[in-house]
Amino acid sequence: MTEQNDTAVTADRILAVILSAATRALGSSPSPTDNLYDLGLDSLSALELCALVEDEITDDCTPDDVMGTPIPVDLAALLADRGVEIIGSTQAE
Repeated sequence: MTEQNDTAVTADRILAVILSAATRALGSSPSPTDNLYDLGLDSLSALELCALVEDEITDDCTPDDVMGTPIPVDLAALLADRGVEIIGSTQAE
């Protein structure tokens, strides 16, 4: 049960990073359940979003990840399942 709680905290922290990066890459603030395509996601903004996410997380985030999983909460879960580590300053408490 502790492992599940750790994963949930990690997913929440990753989600905060993704939302911050998406705001910068797309120029609007998505909610956790928004489809990033509806906010203008394209291949160029997916690359930018990944670069911003990688500034905060020690795991690779690929444009395929973003474009294949365009809902921020789902993308956070995908990255959390990989065991990513937050390294930057954009962290949810």
